[in-house]
Amino acid sequence: MIVGGYLGAGKTTYVNALLANNSGLRIAVMVNDFGSLSIDASLIANTNGSTWSLANGCACCEVGDDLATALQQVAATIPPFDLVVIEASGVALPDRMRPLCSLPGLHDEGTVVLVDATDIGRLSSDKYVSSIVKRQIQRADAIIITKSDLASPEQASRANDIINSLRGEIPVVGEDHEDPHAAIDIAMPSQSLDDLTEIFNNCPSGVVRAKGLVARTDGGSWLLHYASGRLDVSPSDHEPTSVTVIFISALLSATETQRWLTGQLDN
Repeated sequence: MIVGGYLGAGKTTYVNALLANNSGLRIAVMVNDFGSLSIDASLIANTNGSTWSLANGCACCEVGDDLATALQQVAATIPPFDLVVIEASGVALPDRMRPLCSLPGLHDEGTVVLVDATDIGRLSSDKYVSSIVKRQIQRADAIIITKSDLASPEQASRANDIINSLRGEIPVVGEDHEDPHAAIDIAMPSQSLDDLTEIFNNCPSGVVRAKGLVARTDGGSWLLHYASGRLDVSPSDHEPTSVTVIFISALLSATETQRWLTGQLDN
């Protein structure tokens, strides 16, 4: 997943919240920005140069010019991370990084762009930076409006108007750094191994983990574990249960997640 947005929009605050409220996911954060990384000191277990290890199993590192190599190294980590997050530079175009998210061992989870409600009006009309700011919004999969508590009613209205004019159909949420994940339990009918593989090969961007026990068509159950493009299925003698699907709420809603799986089961 790529986290973008112009300078000062709140990307690092969002990433810190993502790490602090990780819902049990092992998250690797790659910071591709100017200046030093600012990770909440209370999360850090130890440091090694430009890499920070967190007590909850997550990790962060500053990346120089070779983001592709850094991503390949992270993708090869054993055990694998559940989610890899790229914090893009504020003056970068996140869509240019998208091809890197499909390197071997990785799965494109989409782009979230943060928009500062107090400043987007000025930025969108600035002759030097407006093209960058507008393209960041146009190429995003979801928008998070930040600093809405500091914005005047006029600024908040202007922010919504700008976003709607650029991408009227894009999911937009208000600022919420408490927990960007959500989960639903879904009961699944019996499945063959091929069926399960097909279903999770068609995961929408934003689904980061699924786990549970699914009934097998030949009796017994499958122990299923899906994490960011990797599916592990093995036979089990336990009784089937529901499957818990964890998704990033800025990219998907519970209804959309349910609709995806229901649509797959109906095919």
